Amino acid sequence: MKIDQQLDYLRVYFSDHFTNNNNITDSSNNNNTSTSTSTITIDKVIYSDFHYFWLRHNCQCIPHCKHPLTKERIIDSSEISLSIQPKEITILSKNGNDDDNENSTSTNTSSDNNNILKIIWNTNDNHITELSERFLFENKYSINRLNEIKVLNDLSLVEMDYQHKDANNDNEFILECLQRVKRDGCVIVRYYGTETEQLINQFEQYLEIIPTHFGRIEDLKTNNTTNKNTDQLGYTNSAVDLHTDQPFIENPPQLQLLQCLQPSQEGGDNYIVNAKQVALYLKRINPLAFHLLTSVKVKFHRKQLQFESIQYRPIIELYTDNDKYGNDNNNDKYSDRNYNNEEENEIKQLRFSYFTYAPHQIDFYLMKEYYNAYNLFTNLCRDKQFQIYFKLNRSDFVLYDNYLMFHARTAFSGERWLRGIYFNYKK
Repeated sequence: MKIDQQLDYLRVYFSDHFTNNNNITDSSNNNNTSTSTSTITIDKVIYSDFHYFWLRHNCQCIPHCKHPLTKERIIDSSEISLSIQPKEITILSKNGNDDDNENSTSTNTSSDNNNILKIIWNTNDNHITELSERFLFENKYSINRLNEIKVLNDLSLVEMDYQHKDANNDNEFILECLQRVKRDGCVIVRYYGTETEQLINQFEQYLEIIPTHFGRIEDLKTNNTTNKNTDQLGYTNSAVDLHTDQPFIENPPQLQLLQCLQPSQEGGDNYIVNAKQVALYLKRINPLAFHLLTSVKVKFHRKQLQFESIQYRPIIELYTDNDKYGNDNNNDKYSDRNYNNEEENEIKQLRFSYFTYAPHQIDFYLMKEYYNAYNLFTNLCRDKQFQIYFKLNRSDFVLYDNYLMFHARTAFSGERWLRGIYFNYKK
């Protein structure tokens, strides 16, 4: 075990004896690459962060914190300052000797080791807390928490040119596209061409096309005559702000592809946001706002002349135990999670569509707080540091994860024609 002391928490790196016995194992192949995020891997050494007030509250000492006879807790958390700080932190080896301190980088890897974390608190009584490594491991609540939130705002990281690919290796090209979507949430391909059916056929090796109430393929243009239910913003030349598609149905398609057949004369630029990463950032700066957006269900209501659908869901939907164990339909999605970082992979799906929200009917005492949470999240997504701006030219396409990415376009003038196709991953 080793430790890293931070301003308001302690990071504990567990020794191999604990991490090697973790029940989570690699169930995929061992061919990990820098461009793939679909394999399940476990770092040999994992860590967890612990707030100082949590460590003090869970002190096991007798008789000050536990009753000498019943071993019940006799200290309440209200008696502990949330700003409590340690005076000194050391690690005692099993034989009681100092093994580490907050400035050390050594790790005890003995297979039968159960180190003791010793904290002398900066309080009037200099109270001492001793917690075993086993206790910390069994009660960890923040596995491999992110230090930094990844910001995807560099266009060059998600662009690739089709003309530079070997025409005889289209399968390799398709796999690279899908790997980039797994890694970054999207991929922008330049110079592919305008053969939509050819493009669909290539992706159908790994994806299944999902028809919607618009039809099999959308022709996104102002003079549309090929699709049903065109009485919505996508078929106008107006700006369409950040959103996800189809949040008003039970199972929206996970992927959307937009292929440009004719760019507009002016405007019509696209921009995308990795909303999952923004949501994780929100959790850092305002956990209560994050909690409201993950727990309060809102009404998505799409009502058109010949189509209507309603769905009640939170803006940010988290994975549940049922996703992992109880529902076969979701097992494939869950298996793509990377267990190296629990926080990174807790978000399952986002639904976000300002033009299909019904009037909110939230408890009175929560309404203002919910609006504050929603506005904070939305304004973060609108911050250009989180966005990638690009323009699709004739023969370009973009493929993105509709569960984790928000997309938008600016207003335009002149003729503009994009084709839209929805996909799901094949089982």
